Amino acid sequence: MVKLSVKYLVCLFGFILFASSVVAQSWQYQFIQGERAGKISACVGYIEYRNATFVMRVYGEEMDFIFDRKDFTLPFGQELGQVSFSFREIDFVLIASTNGRGENEIQNTTTLLYMSPKKENYSEIFEILKRDSTFRIGFPNGDTYPVSLLGSSRVLGAISNCWLNQQTGPHENNPFGGNQPTNNPFDGI
Repeated sequence: MVKLSVKYLVCLFGFILFASSVVAQSWQYQFIQGERAGKISACVGYIEYRNATFVMRVYGEEMDFIFDRKDFTLPFGQELGQVSFSFREIDFVLIASTNGRGENEIQNTTTLLYMSPKKENYSEIFEILKRDSTFRIGFPNGDTYPVSLLGSSRVLGAISNCWLNQQTGPHENNPFGGNQPTNNPFDGI
């Protein structure tokens, strides 16, 4: 009888451990202030898992997503291809890429994946994220990762208010010609 109880406890512990890697917390909201030149101020919603974080950013006239999975080994600074966001009623195709390698990076790969939808899909994706309970990120190799939308309606409402009331987008300040990026006359030399 004791062996059966121990086996039961081991199975129960294994299930709880497995479930904790799948089950996420509720969505959270944050306004991120880009204070230095080149930094982005953004209205952000995110959900954290044990080994991953999914982030939605709205800034300026842009919307994108970041998926940070600790087991990803992605090359720096590349467009990687297409991923899909699969909801109950519709799928969207997004372009997946990684940022360039920073000067302080010691690893040869990154865990951060940036995903950009088509601008004409922004509103529809935003609305579906508010009302669905989950969706899946699909990759070309067949891997899929579920993302819980528990609490997303409240957070997306906060993101919408943030975007309407905060100045978001790149922090640009060029006293020599407005806020437009300048050309570098030394390029190509």
